[in-house]
Amino acid sequence: MDIDLCLANGIDYEAGVARFMGREKVYEALLMEFLNDESYDKLKKALNDKDCKAAFDVAHTLKGVCGSLAMTELERVVSEVTEQLRAGRIDNAALLMGEVDEKYKKVHSFLSNIGEEK
Repeated sequence: MDIDLCLANGIDYEAGVARFMGREKVYEALLMEFLNDESYDKLKKALNDKDCKAAFDVAHTLKGVCGSLAMTELERVVSEVTEQLRAGRIDNAALLMGEVDEKYKKVHSFLSNIGEEK
């Protein structure tokens, strides 16, 4: 993968590979597996349903996935959502979803395009 292109799309490739002890193929496979992760959709549904506990649980999961995969921009904003939900401020969390949507779509689109090239 192109390191600069990854960075431009919110993924710190070098940090991600380092988390997987230099195993690039493992890291790249897990990045591609992110395309199948349902946490983002579940978060949107839980927020729409005004279910703060479910939203917190899934936001926390998504934050962890993003952190493990070094999706730095998405992790940052999902972390903010998680903290708002931890404090029971579901409306504040919902207000942050515009930025989550933007960062998520950026990463998802980038990975989808890579997947199509393979």
